[in-house]
Amino acid sequence: MSESEGNSSPEGASAAPGCFILGAIITVFGGLIVLYIVVFFIQTKAIADFTEDSPAEIALFSPEDSQVAQLREKLALVKSATGGGRRERVLFSKDDLNTLIATASDLEDFRGTTRVERISDRGIEARMTRPMNRAPLTSMQRHLNAVFTLQPELRRRTVAFRVKNISPSRGTIPEQFIKVTDTMNLFQLDPENPNIKPYIPRLSRIYTEAGNLVVETGPPANDQSPLPE
Repeated sequence: MSESEGNSSPEGASAAPGCFILGAIITVFGGLIVLYIVVFFIQTKAIADFTEDSPAEIALFSPEDSQVAQLREKLALVKSATGGGRRERVLFSKDDLNTLIATASDLEDFRGTTRVERISDRGIEARMTRPMNRAPLTSMQRHLNAVFTLQPELRRRTVAFRVKNISPSRGTIPEQFIKVTDTMNLFQLDPENPNIKPYIPRLSRIYTEAGNLVVETGPPANDQSPLPE
């Protein structure tokens, strides 16, 4: 996230901790652009079966003033808890994530291309449209219009999002495509990003539960398993 979000961005979002928590989700969506790497693991014909010639139209989310204010309060809480090493459990709904997309200036490219539809125990379900790289030795440009299910995972130095499922608008995606996409760890934040690096140690958990993205700050519980690398 940039140091300045502009006047339309939630207050305090540029201060990194709160901005990072929600921005992480959206930043990861940008990783779909590099899905062309997986093209080399499946045949061009199979790609054509679950991609389309044109990007899908995704309705814009128009938050109310009360929703913007609620997001500001949650970001401020995460910021203060992280800065003070205090334990807090902050819940972010799908409307919070969509409000961030609608108001943060540096997420403008995701308006009309990404919308969070649901948060469940399975993960964050977001409808997205993303261009895929042209298939090797062809001029074919295809678009992946699909609902991605991403499960957030706090790691020792970063936050990753495991690809649990991809449901395309047409056709069926081979299991190999989903497995390779997950195995390659395309959806994780750069641990050396200065807006992220100082705050990862101050998070204890990040997960989905009962319709919310749950962010827990402060020292991890004594019974928590060691974080993966």
